[in-house]
Amino acid sequence: MAREKPTYRLHLEQIRERFAGKTILTRTEVMEYTGKGRTFLDSHGFKGKRDITAVELAEFMAGL
Repeated sequence: MAREKPTYRLHLEQIRERFAGKTILTRTEVMEYTGKGRTFLDSHGFKGKRDITAVELAEFMAGL
């Protein structure tokens, strides 16, 4: 089992606060949150995904 990145829980908490506890986010919401566009998402593991979980986004953000 991989270790949790140090900022993972902080990111997850911020994402849940920002989106009123939603667990599934749209690509548009993820782009709004990250300030990045479709090309960035596609080149960072989200290609072909219509919906992204809050957990996936928190893991991604913690890895930046």
